[in-house]
Amino acid sequence: MADTLKRLAGPTQLGTSAATVYTVPGSTTTVVRDITVANTTGSAATFTLSIGLDAAGTRLYSAVS
Repeated sequence: MADTLKRLAGPTQLGTSAATVYTVPGSTTTVVRDITVANTTGSAATFTLSIGLDAAGTRLYSAVS
């Protein structure tokens, strides 16, 4: 099967609560190769990134400045 490259989401502005940005369709494997996070405001901000439901065990990044 051939690989199909596509943008999965974004650009999007981060919210203040957990939100699903992408859900893998059935019978599909998805490989995330790049994630870019940028603070474009003039004030400090943090982000948390999880795979699956947001919980301590699924976080790749937790409250990163």
